[in-house]
Amino acid sequence: MSNIVKLLALFLGSIITLFIYWRALKEDYEKEKIFSSGLIMLIGMFLGLFAIYLPAKSVPVNDVVNPVINPKGFWFWGSFLGFFVALLYSTQKFKIKPYEAVESLVPGMFIVAIFYSLASYVLTGDNNFSLFSAIIISLGILFTFLKSKYKSFSWYKSGKIGMSGIFTLGAFFLIRVILAIKLPQSFLVAGRVDLIPSSIISFLMFFLVYNLSESHG
Repeated sequence: MSNIVKLLALFLGSIITLFIYWRALKEDYEKEKIFSSGLIMLIGMFLGLFAIYLPAKSVPVNDVVNPVINPKGFWFWGSFLGFFVALLYSTQKFKIKPYEAVESLVPGMFIVAIFYSLASYVLTGDNNFSLFSAIIISLGILFTFLKSKYKSFSWYKSGKIGMSGIFTLGAFFLIRVILAIKLPQSFLVAGRVDLIPSSIISFLMFFLVYNLSESHG
């Protein structure tokens, strides 16, 4: 029963994500391209998630002995890699600018995460899910603020779309760095080893924001 509730939460979140994605891009792209690209990215994310989650779920982890590598947290990297590959493929296939795709998907992805984490918290009472929900809600507030104000920032010279989503992703991975240090045993991260990829990606996201700010093309 609990798995059905979680799958239902993922399904509802995905429907809302596709709607938000379409609404953000409908003025610039054809409906078929928007829904096809969005669906491909969601499928890629879920394929990556379950490809890692199901095998890792059965791996016994001794949190005290080995906080460095935590297989229970590999699910995130599976979903991230699946999404990233699908993003590159779909944006190239349908000629959608990657910055615009990310900007349009971020709020929907947060909704998927909130639906799933809240459903899981109600079902299990695991405080890690409440922590994850609080993080996602905070990032959602940050994204909303940036989305409404980014054109007025004096340092963001270009005023191009994409800054809000990419900056928020940078903040998300920065939070993962902190979690890897403070809570390496949590399923939210893959242990302290998560410090390395999360730090690199966070830096790259903020560097992309800088490049966008300087872009005039």
